[in-house]
Amino acid sequence: MKYYILFFFLFAAYAPIFAQGLTPGEKAPPLSFAFLGEDPTANQPETHTGKVLLLDFWATWCAPCISSMSHLDSLQEAFREELRVIAVSEESEDRLLRFLRHTDHQFLFARDTGDLRELFPYGVIPHSVLIAPDGTVVAITSPDNITREVIEKTLRGEVVDLPVKRYARDFDPTHDYFQLDTNTVRTFTLQPHNPVTPSFTKQFYDGPFRGRRMSVYNLTIPGLYRMAYETTIYRMELEFEEFLVDWEREENRFCADVVVENPEDLLPEFRRHLQQAHPIKARTERQTREVVVLRAIKDGTLAAVPATPVEGYTGRQDGFSSEGATVEDFRSYLEGFGIFNLPVVDETSIAGAYAIDFTYDPENPTTFKTAMEELGLTYAKEEREIEVLILYLEE
Repeated sequence: MKYYILFFFLFAAYAPIFAQGLTPGEKAPPLSFAFLGEDPTANQPETHTGKVLLLDFWATWCAPCISSMSHLDSLQEAFREELRVIAVSEESEDRLLRFLRHTDHQFLFARDTGDLRELFPYGVIPHSVLIAPDGTVVAITSPDNITREVIEKTLRGEVVDLPVKRYARDFDPTHDYFQLDTNTVRTFTLQPHNPVTPSFTKQFYDGPFRGRRMSVYNLTIPGLYRMAYETTIYRMELEFEEFLVDWEREENRFCADVVVENPEDLLPEFRRHLQQAHPIKARTERQTREVVVLRAIKDGTLAAVPATPVEGYTGRQDGFSSEGATVEDFRSYLEGFGIFNLPVVDETSIAGAYAIDFTYDPENPTTFKTAMEELGLTYAKEEREIEVLILYLEE
């Protein structure tokens, strides 16, 4: 059975995450780093001896990783002599050097060939490891949890108690966590947060549920509505305080499973059941908003090879790939991944499907503009009337 699976976390490759890594309280062995850049002292062991080490595992395509780097800069600036922040990535040396050429950070960058990940296995990035001067692993957590106060405590040898970042190692994306009978004709289930799974959505493209089932795990109610209405945060408004649906609170996360008899009823039924099952309701209205408009450089033509349409695509913060995608698929990627942080409107008049391999370096805007031009597209910020999803509390 084939599935289309959309993960809302940024997953790295599966293989190493099943290794038994170090845990807080254990001593790390002597660590070696393949540093990048031009710091002549970086590879000298004494540069790191007797200092607190903060390892931050990241990737150039990971938007949350990039966002957290200003926080890492502030820590390195505050503890210039006592702390070494090292950003560690498994990407190619060429890609990492391109990133360094177009950014400016206070900390060091290193490339991991697998040894560090064996010691500190992870499944979701950014992923931070804090190590005391004596080599004791102090914390394995998210970078935002490591504050100046935490560094000061570590320097004083005090106990640091931070949330341990855990990954659901037994998670199997092909497993049906709703345990639904394959003979089911129609059903809707809304359940609380499932601690075994990450946040992800599974759509069924073959088998007994082909086109007529959607399973969504660990999303907030606004997230479920976005799936049901096929929209994004850039076309949504909340008429209540956002803390009521804050994802950080487990009680605000839900799992939903919907099955219909006819595939064309899947999303309409999903919407209807959500409206009935939860006090947060939804309505749509037309609003004039700033958007990004896509246009073809050459009328009705995309600079890509025509292809047979295929379901789904591969998208990351640094690119889009599909063996048979429409311009609507590409528009959806640009908006869904927040490339412009605005709604995206297609005014290309380009029909059909194409084999698209679109890549760029997020830290270098010129590469994005060039990649768009090579695809035969131009873009501009303008105002358009679009449909907006309004969420409100039932009185």
